[in-house]
Amino acid sequence: MPGGADETLHTTYTVIYEYEVQGRKYQGKYKRDSPVDPGHQFEVAYDPQRPDRNTGAENQPQSTVSIIFGMVLGTVLILLFLYFKYVD
Repeated sequence: MPGGADETLHTTYTVIYEYEVQGRKYQGKYKRDSPVDPGHQFEVAYDPQRPDRNTGAENQPQSTVSIIFGMVLGTVLILLFLYFKYVD
């Protein structure tokens, strides 16, 4: 592999969805690893003050990974802090 890069092929699907708030239509999109059927329905959470800010209920695979990564990183940082604080 040139430059040591991982050239594994990975298919990502972009889901485009539409929702309506007080008669006004909004769109959103997210990426996922598996396809969904056209017309698939799911809940969309949105900010009532800014309905254009939203998250699809099934928009979690990448977000979940980010949350888990953040939790692990936070735990490691806390453990390092405690280690260096109490070890002399």
